[in-house]
Amino acid sequence: MHGLLTCLDRSHRLAYILGEILEMDGVESANILNISPAAFRKRLSRAREAVIEFTRAHCGLVDPANACRCGRRLPRAQAMKRVDADALLFADEESARSFPATLDKVRRLEVVRRTAALYRSSPQPMPGQELLDRIRAALE
Repeated sequence: MHGLLTCLDRSHRLAYILGEILEMDGVESANILNISPAAFRKRLSRAREAVIEFTRAHCGLVDPANACRCGRRLPRAQAMKRVDADALLFADEESARSFPATLDKVRRLEVVRRTAALYRSSPQPMPGQELLDRIRAALE
């Protein structure tokens, strides 16, 4: 998922994470990002389009006519300085050691997602400032 999200710039990546992964609505997400709901919806739409276009063109899981190219793409990614062989994010010992911390962050995000769903189910769906601040902090 991390590799897939790198096809998006930061603003579109955040919109995609909030809207698609955390399943937050436009008003909540717009408040978190300090943009208008219309701007959030447009960012999310563009992010979805970019992810679909990327996966259709490059992923064998989405389109069986595409063979998995991940292994063949590595040399080009290194040449373009998108991947540093001396500082791999997913395949070095340090990453393996830090996996429990990463898993903890994922679990905390899941708690945030469930909390947001609880807020949405209440008669007044606008989350409080504390929840917005916690989500902003998690995104940082």
